[in-house]
This record gives sequence, C-alpha cells and structure tokens, in this order.
Amino acid sequence: MTSIQLSDPAGRGWVNVRAGDIWARGQLQPRLEMTLFAATTREKRWADVHLLRGKLSFNNEQIAEGLLSGVSLNHVERSLTLEMLIDRAALQYVTDNAVGDRIDLTLDLTGWMQVYRELTDDDPTYLGETPAPGEKGFIAFGQGSQARLQLQVARSDWFTQVMQPVGTLNYLVTEIPLPKGDAATAFLAPLNHLKEAERRYAAGDDAEVFFRCRAALEAMPGAPQNIFDGLPDHDLAESMNAVMKETVDYLHRGRHPQREGDQRGEFAVDHGDAQFALAITRLLVAQAARLLSKGVS
Repeated sequence: MTSIQLSDPAGRGWVNVRAGDIWARGQLQPRLEMTLFAATTREKRWADVHLLRGKLSFNNEQIAEGLLSGVSLNHVERSLTLEMLIDRAALQYVTDNAVGDRIDLTLDLTGWMQVYRELTDDDPTYLGETPAPGEKGFIAFGQGSQARLQLQVARSDWFTQVMQPVGTLNYLVTEIPLPKGDAATAFLAPLNHLKEAERRYAAGDDAEVFFRCRAALEAMPGAPQNIFDGLPDHDLAESMNAVMKETVDYLHRGRHPQREGDQRGEFAVDHGDAQFALAITRLLVAQAARLLSKGVS
C-alpha cells in the first residue's frame, strides 16, 4: 500500500500517511530523503508526533533507517521529509538485484505521538477509550508491522534521483587517470559510452549494456588490436591488445538475439552478464588509461 494509517493499539486510526518521492544526497555519508504526506484522519483531531522511526527494506534486507520528530499534524495534509542513512553497498545491492523496470521497497514506520480529539456527533466515544475526547494522551503506533508502506520506484528514477546525486556513477571520471595531451581527448568518447552503459545497467537494459561497453572499447584509439602498440614493453603490448580484442568479441554477443531454440528472438544475456560486462570494461579502460598515461603518445 502506498498509503496507511497510524493507529493506536485498539486499532483507531489517527494519522493518514502516504508516500511521495525518494531522493539521495551526500557523497561522504549518503542519505536517502523520502517525502511523506500526513494528516489526521478527520477534522477535530490533532497529533504531535514525538518520534517516528522509518526502516526501509529491499528483498527483506534492511537497507536504510532514519528518525523524524517534532511534527504537529491536523486535518490539513502537510509534507514531511524522512532522512535515512544508507551506505554505498546497500545502494549497489538494490541496483544489482532489482528485477523489471521498477524497484519494490518496504517502509516500516513505528513510534509514538500525543493525540487529542474533540467530541463530535459523528465521532462517538468508545468504552474505555484512552485518551478520552477532550483529553491529551500518548499512543504507540506501528507495532508488529502494522504501519507498512509498499513503495515502487522506477529504475530510471533510482538512477537519476538516488544513484547519480551521491556520486555512485561519477567515480569513472575521477578514478580513471587520463593521459595528457591528445591522448586525453581520445578517452572522452570511451568514457561517455561507459557512463551510458552505467545508465543502461541501472535501467535493466542488459543488451544495451553490452552494446555500450563494446562501443567504449571500440572508441579507444587503435582499437581493437593496436591500442597498446606504443608501449615500450612489446610483450605487454601484445598481451593487452589480445585481451582487448577478445573482450570486444565477447561483448559482441550481447548485441544479437538467439537464432533458435526456446529463446529465439531474445538476447542471450541477463543482468548478471551485464554486470560482468560492465566490470571488465571498467577495468580495461582504467588499465589502458593508466598505461597510456606513463608517456605513451
């Protein structure tokens, strides 16, 4: 459910909560920021949320947690921001294990709040009700997963709103040492293809990952068999050129569908294959840049 009620132990609903967008920020300590919209369940009701704890899960694994406090609510809906700490391993885990074009997340809310309501004709008093109408009292909510929001985030939004802002994809530029002079310019095209491969991987477009990775290697000067010809160590140059050519040949298989069998017409690669293709392409581009930065013209 994308909307829930925060109820007291007796099951009386006090606050309606619905989920909004999710964002991330912070490169040193990444945080997820989730927008929640909240209001009391009807007029003549008020709630002061003293503590709201949110636990975000994916595939039954908790990936983030945060707290929110000091929020006063009435029947007019207002937006809240729940900030949750998350590490890069959890971000990558979601990206690597998501299936389909949407990412399914679960947000469990627990906490306590002080509530108050006025007695009205259409909102009767219940026997033993605590707090009674006209009185303030504290209630706990969310025990036993009774306040659980089911969320869906589009893969494209996960890439642009979560992965990209915390710098998860920028390390390709900052960690690959570029050669000086004209050789540096020659690496711009491979890096652009590699960044697009990252984008396609986050979107689950596995065949396109292979296409972009192959394009990254083929865009390197001298590709695919003469990239390292300028190395003073000719044996190393020959070996590296061979590795590069074999990798390009391997990546070529992701560009063509199966010709026969039960999977005829489908691409012969899956998300795990795409992860491998992206990893080996990163390594080769980084190694080429490292070697060429040592004085290869």
